[in-house]
Amino acid sequence: MKRDDLKALELSDEQIEKIMGLHGQTVNDLNGQIQSLTTEKQSLTDQVTQSNTQLEELKSGIQDNQELQDKITQLQADNAQLEADSQTKLVEVQTNYAIESALKDAGARDVKAVLPFIDKDTIKLADGKVTGLDEQLKTVQADKDFLFQPTEPEAPKPAIVTGNNANPADNTPSDPFAAKVAQYN
Repeated sequence: MKRDDLKALELSDEQIEKIMGLHGQTVNDLNGQIQSLTTEKQSLTDQVTQSNTQLEELKSGIQDNQELQDKITQLQADNAQLEADSQTKLVEVQTNYAIESALKDAGARDVKAVLPFIDKDTIKLADGKVTGLDEQLKTVQADKDFLFQPTEPEAPKPAIVTGNNANPADNTPSDPFAAKVAQYN
């Protein structure tokens, strides 16, 4: 979000400052979460690397016991499977985030309401780019346009003015309460 974008919406400087302050809080919270998750991921990666190293050392140290070597080999396979599952889950989380972000950018009123109409199996994430989502998004926008904000601004509604303006030369108030008050002045 940029200040120029907000100025283009003809917001006052005070309103822009308040919006930027709220946006800054959100960004800071998200940056904190990213930092925390990055640190946690690095810690877990280091633990897996250390475990694999220890298993290799243990395997090379025990040459004559086949049962222990088989168990170590099984543990290594389990670690490899856990790492693969972890990578799959990470890609799934990144894809879900990219889909939700694209839906917000497309003007979805409620992302959770639009998600059931998106086939996640056909969407792929490669190099940070989502493929296969644009076509689905266009179809959903065409079929279920009520789930999205309108793209063109609504026409201004006519102002309805009430009151009697039949005799503008008469300075009597048109409001009955004001007329009674004027009577006592």
